[in-house]
Amino acid sequence: MKAAGYTLDRDNPDLLVLISITTNLETEREQEPVYANYPYVGAVPGTPVSPFYQPFYYRGWYDWYYPGGVIGYTTYTYSYKDGTVVIDLIDRETKQSVWKGITSEPIMDKTETEAVQEAIIDIFKAYPLNN
Repeated sequence: MKAAGYTLDRDNPDLLVLISITTNLETEREQEPVYANYPYVGAVPGTPVSPFYQPFYYRGWYDWYYPGGVIGYTTYTYSYKDGTVVIDLIDRETKQSVWKGITSEPIMDKTETEAVQEAIIDIFKAYPLNN
């Protein structure tokens, strides 16, 4: 903001800065196929392939093509916080928004305060300096 020619005036500001922050707990779910290779013939249907593939079982050689096939799916579920920061610059006299910046990203490996500070810095990096 200083680079754009603004100065801080707490008594008679030209612009009001409104910052809105929300966080949501998001849940993602991913599935990955589990493959097996059956290099033998005559296995007994219903027997485990190996401890790695539990609880997926060999259901009969006729179901699979060499070098193997999908025998099941592993599902991974994880949760994370998603933070959204919105900054509105309001003209004090007209009460109209003159600029708005917004960002939304996962909050990983940092506190909410650190994430919000980084988001505010990133938003203001996008502020048009030629206005």
